[in-house]
Amino acid sequence: MASRNPAPPVDLPYGLEWQFAGMSTNPCWTVEPRVEVIETIVRQHLGQPSICRVVFFSQGALNKLYRVQCDGREYIMRVSLPVDPAYKTLSEVATLAFVRAYTNVPVARVIAFDSSTDNSLGLEWILMERMVGSPLADGWRQMSWAAKVGVVQHIAVAAAQLFRPRFAHLGNLYRAYDRPHEDGFTAAAVAKAGAKDCTDARTKFVIGRIVSIEECLRRPLACPTTSHGPFTSSQAWLTARLDRLRQASQHTLETSDDEDELDDARIINRTAERMLELLPQAFAPDNLRDPEEFVLTHLDLSGHNILVGPGGHLTAVVDWECVSVLPLWRSCELPAFLQGQERRIKPTQAKYGANLDGKVKSLFWEHQMEYEQTLLRSIFLHEMERIEPAWAKVYRAYRLPMDFDLAIELAADGLYLQVIQGWLESLTHGRPVKGLRELID
Repeated sequence: MASRNPAPPVDLPYGLEWQFAGMSTNPCWTVEPRVEVIETIVRQHLGQPSICRVVFFSQGALNKLYRVQCDGREYIMRVSLPVDPAYKTLSEVATLAFVRAYTNVPVARVIAFDSSTDNSLGLEWILMERMVGSPLADGWRQMSWAAKVGVVQHIAVAAAQLFRPRFAHLGNLYRAYDRPHEDGFTAAAVAKAGAKDCTDARTKFVIGRIVSIEECLRRPLACPTTSHGPFTSSQAWLTARLDRLRQASQHTLETSDDEDELDDARIINRTAERMLELLPQAFAPDNLRDPEEFVLTHLDLSGHNILVGPGGHLTAVVDWECVSVLPLWRSCELPAFLQGQERRIKPTQAKYGANLDGKVKSLFWEHQMEYEQTLLRSIFLHEMERIEPAWAKVYRAYRLPMDFDLAIELAADGLYLQVIQGWLESLTHGRPVKGLRELID
């Protein structure tokens, strides 16, 4: 039987629609940004260059990127879907400014932005310098071992520098002059400011409501009453996420007549309720310091978001949208490009054979990658122990909070529900519990 999904809200922002796939929703474009309008905007903020060329570059889940060439210099124009109007853009601009001001991590300089849709494009945008280099993932096989070790060491330094500035609240960074009220600000209030040219000098930063990729990829109608922070504790943050999960599943129970969807919604609802009951166990006074401290955390340090030069040296870290100030235990995680299956024995290419076209079978490269990741993980952890022992201590100590975070993320997508329920059952009865990631791997 077909799902009876409700009509979208009447005030759905320009350019955005939500597509339904079972219990999941995906944000989609209803308009194509006009290149000639982008060029006009770019010219206004780059001093009317004599030569200006704008071409489509790439597309992510929430953005379209355009490559801009003006008088011999290159820029990127990022045009965004209004999934979290104003907040997502304002936070990304502030985050880039903060990283440039307080670390040596190479990130793009923002030239100008508009966090409102009251402009000729009708969409939010950020104009930034284009960083040189190519994605680490593209050249991984051709890189020398020494170059790979060098990248790992540079990322360790970046992780240590991001770990040192501490905050008293969990949420997202904003520039103080973008926030008119201390108790929070509204999209309507900041939208009036329009486009701004950017400087990093004398910038003060504040923590405001959280902007997460988890929420940006989900239609907000189902969860109208839960808090977006800022939060003062890990438990408050996870409780808010579980509340949204419960409300989303309840919304499905009330609006769908698809039996599979209804079964999943019931399981998710029960799972969220059980996690809420057990949450204090993960955040007992002995487990976390009080009051907690929080740090800026890039959760997607993948091979696509790390740029390297021809010799494999680090040139940039990109994709800082939805990067939040999170608990210490959430920040102390292996970078995404080092995560993978454990493989201690070096694969031998001859054992894998070749395809009909003579090329090495892809399984060899997969196992080679896992072997290298295994070795490089040890190098990364050794570097963190050496340059930031406090990071290494948190990494070793707080596995249970990490498991709760992973369980919420998986349950929201309807994944591994039986595994999560078995894990929760073991916690309930005090039985020895494997890490949730071990169970799903």
